Amino acid sequence: MSRKRHFFSFQISIVLLVAMNSLGVYAQNTNDRAKAYYLEAFKNYQNKNFSKSLERLAATEEILNGTNAKILSLKVKNYVAQKNYKKAAMYFELFSNNNSKADENLKNDVLSYLVEIEDGMDLLKKNEERKRQAEIKKIAAKKLNTIKAMEKERLAVIERLKESQKEKEIKIKRMLYFANYLVAFPRAGTLIPFLDVKTNKVGYINGQGEFVIKPTYLDGKNFSEGLAVVKSKNEGGYFPLNYTFIDMQGNEVFNYYFSRAENFYNGVAPVCLDVGKPGSRNLKCGLINRKGEKIMKFKYYQIGPFSEGLASICFGKCGFVNVEGELVIPIKHYSPSPFKNGKSKTSVFKKGKIVYIYIDKDGKRIDN
Repeated sequence: MSRKRHFFSFQISIVLLVAMNSLGVYAQNTNDRAKAYYLEAFKNYQNKNFSKSLERLAATEEILNGTNAKILSLKVKNYVAQKNYKKAAMYFELFSNNNSKADENLKNDVLSYLVEIEDGMDLLKKNEERKRQAEIKKIAAKKLNTIKAMEKERLAVIERLKESQKEKEIKIKRMLYFANYLVAFPRAGTLIPFLDVKTNKVGYINGQGEFVIKPTYLDGKNFSEGLAVVKSKNEGGYFPLNYTFIDMQGNEVFNYYFSRAENFYNGVAPVCLDVGKPGSRNLKCGLINRKGEKIMKFKYYQIGPFSEGLASICFGKCGFVNVEGELVIPIKHYSPSPFKNGKSKTSVFKKGKIVYIYIDKDGKRIDN
């Protein structure tokens, strides 16, 4: 029995001895691998391949499952070389807390970088402060620009209100001047549209300044051939029917309204109607007589007042019709002016360009 126990103890001793030898070999291999990676990291640092050096140091720490003063010191050097002073400062502090086993030369070597690290951190803080101040200024400038824009808009609104009021006052003064002129130089049987400042409505006065037609209209034109165009309604929409004709007693001569209307000339007047359903935008223009009867087909999009016997009509391009509604100048012009002294200024397209010309009543081009 004693021999068996002795043999068993001998076997256990052999196993423990082999295990201890294996652990020693593994430890030796680990240290050798860590040393190899560290030496490679140091070589990378010397060759100024700092990123690669840091990768090798990380691998060294993984092999060792920890770090040491030599690894931390080389990290400090790498980050200083990269001017990454935040990381350099962090690893300098770690080195200071883990350098008890480091020799004095290593300590002094790392300590020599402290001034550069602190200077770098100071510069970094200054740069960050400059950025912060720049951002503050940017925000302040944006707010100031907003305030300026609001103030500019406020002043613009005030200016527009003043301008609008000024225009109204000028219009009233001109009307009063015109009316006073007719009072001083009366024309028998002539009625002039006049804006009543109390009601802000238009009526008609005679040469003595008396209201013959009460101010009940929103607008009105001069009388022509005993009839005048007035705006008696203010309906909305694209082509509202707001205009009609009155006689010199203020009576409406038609029982319907027009979207647009011009004065009578030789017994006819240019008018426009919305011939479709209300709001259909189907505006058609033509001529009517004093009975309100159409004397031509309403097919044009625009029609102007008569001037020297002709009225402009537009259907994309423009031409002219006479008082019978006959087309006397072909539709090939753009924005023609009313005839004056036998000619109209108009424009045509020629070789892709707008050319301004003068035409006579036959539509022939003439010199100015």
